[in-house]
Amino acid sequence: MADRSIIEPDKPLHKIEDEALGVASLATKIATNIVKLPSGNSLVIGLYGRWGMGKTTFIGFIKQALNALEIEQLVILNFNPWLFSGREDLIQRLLIELAKSLSPAGWKIQEIWRSFYHKTVNLFSLSEKLIFFGASLSGNPLLATGVKTVGSISNREVKKLSKQKPLSEQKAAIEKLLRKSDKKILIIIDDIDRLDEQEVRDIFKMVKSIVDFPNVIYLLSFDRDQICRVIGNNQTSDGNEYLEKIIQYSIDLPHPDSAGVLKIFSKRVDPLIEREGNKIWDKNRWSNIYRDYLRKKMKTPRQAIRLSNAFNVDYPALIGEVDPVDFLAIEALRMFNPEIYAEIRSRSGKFTELGKDELDSEKKDPIYFEEFLKLSEEHDREVVKSLIMHLFPRVKNAFSNFKDSTTQFYEWRTQARACSKYHFDRYFTYSIVSNQFSETELVKAIDLSKDVQKFEELLIGYRSHISEAGSSRLPEFFERLLDFVEAGTIDSNLNNIVKTLIICGDLLIREEDEDRSGFFRIETDSRISWILLGALKRLPQEQIYPLLKTSYQESKSLHIPSRLLNTLGREHGKYQKKEAEVIRYGEQPFLTLEQHNDLESILLSKIKAAAVDRSLIENNDMHHLLYRWRDFTDSYDEQRSWVSEISDSDNGLKKLLIKFSGISVISDGQGSHEETNIQIDSVKNFLDIEDVFSRAKNC
Repeated sequence: MADRSIIEPDKPLHKIEDEALGVASLATKIATNIVKLPSGNSLVIGLYGRWGMGKTTFIGFIKQALNALEIEQLVILNFNPWLFSGREDLIQRLLIELAKSLSPAGWKIQEIWRSFYHKTVNLFSLSEKLIFFGASLSGNPLLATGVKTVGSISNREVKKLSKQKPLSEQKAAIEKLLRKSDKKILIIIDDIDRLDEQEVRDIFKMVKSIVDFPNVIYLLSFDRDQICRVIGNNQTSDGNEYLEKIIQYSIDLPHPDSAGVLKIFSKRVDPLIEREGNKIWDKNRWSNIYRDYLRKKMKTPRQAIRLSNAFNVDYPALIGEVDPVDFLAIEALRMFNPEIYAEIRSRSGKFTELGKDELDSEKKDPIYFEEFLKLSEEHDREVVKSLIMHLFPRVKNAFSNFKDSTTQFYEWRTQARACSKYHFDRYFTYSIVSNQFSETELVKAIDLSKDVQKFEELLIGYRSHISEAGSSRLPEFFERLLDFVEAGTIDSNLNNIVKTLIICGDLLIREEDEDRSGFFRIETDSRISWILLGALKRLPQEQIYPLLKTSYQESKSLHIPSRLLNTLGREHGKYQKKEAEVIRYGEQPFLTLEQHNDLESILLSKIKAAAVDRSLIENNDMHHLLYRWRDFTDSYDEQRSWVSEISDSDNGLKKLLIKFSGISVISDGQGSHEETNIQIDSVKNFLDIEDVFSRAKNC
């Protein structure tokens, strides 16, 4: 059974301190502007954003910020247009709410008004009803006798009352009362874009008819594009022009940043993984699926909540029966590409491993999969293709020359992967049939990459700019930068981007940005590596080696250059634990073997220099750099000598053991907790383990 504590309805976030989208400071600014609006003025604020972007959450943050300011003379009215229909009904209800907020007698006025409205609904115009309401607010003696009096007023008497003063004078009386009340009234109307076309027009006509009441502020929330289309269908001018006549101050809600949306998702799914599935969570496959598919699909908080709910409802019944990463990916596919999901579900034989008597069918796979991808929109096909290739090796085989071994199919069966025909159906049986950057700022930031030094200073600045959620601006910048790189729109800047990231990459890694406590974490060095590899794929072959050589020579980093070199080395079968396996990222390797060895020499000299000045012991990646040193020299001798020298002192030994330790999340029947463990097998490669144990007791 699913744990209700980790399933949430599709509702807005509530606590500013818990928000992960970085919009709380903007909400506070808007709240301050509302409070500082000069007395007697009116204002119509338009909050623009697409469905699911968090408009209602943002409004909630504005209200929290206003409440924190403790302004006694501010009244907040949440007006729900869904409960009423027709322009007259809307205005009637809104004026009632205004009356309630202005005076202790507001409830009496409300009852009088409601009785009058329903008794005369077919007899009087909206103007006459507005006159009556003005009279009620002005304390007309006839109305002071209460509801019974109104109930006994004849039609002739009410008409006589309504004609006592012209509309302009009665409206002036309302305005006078609003000024006299010394209150500001914030009227919030949310989800306007969910109304039907006539209701949308009624809302804006209502606002337009009483927009100039003093001390009244409207906050209207909607999808601007959708509302413009609706209004434009029934206006001589276009919808934008109509809105400009009503909206006096507009707010374009920033697009939710990918890192923030991931945090919302992770917060809801991590508890289940920690409790039930962490032992089989494949971090590398999750990282690849997030990079190639999910980060391009899960764009809004609503989508993050819907997907986390689907996973948290379905997965508990299948723990031990399915691979959690595959299951999450297929749930995402069901949500974002239902037509692809339905085809896979109905054609299991096309996506699982083949039996010995089915090998001839494999020859037809490329034709089928090409047609299969056409079920998705053309702009979406490469993204869908990347996910399907991660999930189903048979699809990968169809689009490449790579062939998986029989042994690997056995491994996938033991892991209960979706590509195994013995487990495929389980993935579908339980399915239930959801620190931003403006484009201008991004363009300016990328333009700075024309100067390596200025771009480096910009990135260091982003690292130092800490949001209310505790992370820097770098994760989101790298997410957006990767989009630009993959889109091919900044090819002229790629050389300097590559050079900057290699030179200062280590300085950009900040532990707080990586949220290491979660199973869904994406580290900064992974994002940097994606950008570097994506950029190299787009550069002309003849530019790659000279660029990398210069960058490695000037680099102030060790970890990022080492990680990139490790990736590129796979194209020549280097650094593999098992039998050498060549991995290709394009038609030909980025570097020749000779060029790669040259970069190895440059990096090796820098590692040795760091060992001599002892800065290597302070490097957070010292553990892996020792192995790179070993790979480059084909021997442990030099590293062991250096490690032995460092460990001569107890303080040095303590530093080494810290570098050889890691944090693991341990789950048991009573929950989960973190444990710090020394990686004994790694220590053995460089030190006498018995001597280490003996001395460690006294450290």
